[in-house]
Amino acid sequence: MTQEEKEQFQKDPQAFKVRYIFREFTFDFKPLSKESPVKPKVDLSRIYVSAHTLGLILTYHVNYGLSARKTAALMFDVHSIKISHQTILNYMNSVALITKPFIDHYPYDLSNSFCGDETYIRVKGRWHYLFFFFDAVKKIILSYPVSPNRDTPSAIRALDQVLQKGQNRSNITNSILFHKIQCIDKYGNMEGCERYCLDLLVPFKLSI
Repeated sequence: MTQEEKEQFQKDPQAFKVRYIFREFTFDFKPLSKESPVKPKVDLSRIYVSAHTLGLILTYHVNYGLSARKTAALMFDVHSIKISHQTILNYMNSVALITKPFIDHYPYDLSNSFCGDETYIRVKGRWHYLFFFFDAVKKIILSYPVSPNRDTPSAIRALDQVLQKGQNRSNITNSILFHKIQCIDKYGNMEGCERYCLDLLVPFKLSI
């Protein structure tokens, strides 16, 4: 480096690829950690069916993985209860929004070893990206945000959800071990996928 480059490096080290220490992001991180409350489509305290009927719908649709139309047909054929498939979907939406906070804030007994990756799934006919982390020892899913974009804020949001689950643990800031994931595509090429996972999981610094 020249003397001028050394002075510039002291002011802005991110502009030089000397060694890979951390990644610095300058976007506002606070909106990512505070999610806006989403109201359910249906108030479950005012639905016309009984709690037993709602339990049957949940059992068929969630536990047995039946579609909303098959669940509606089964409710009519077996239990003589006429209900539309859209009503079943509305019930599922409401139950999911109510139960999600209990799942997210449950006091799991976590280890200090977490793994993460991203994949793509179809949501309403369009491709979206699923970013997920899990406890590598206890096999507990810690975060799974879905985004239409494969971008850095979505990955940071997944990391934020992991840290929120361990925010009451005194050693969360100095005992997390992130694993580099090596994955191979259908052509046997590992380089591109490995590079992305490495960029996603290395230690990072946030400018807030």
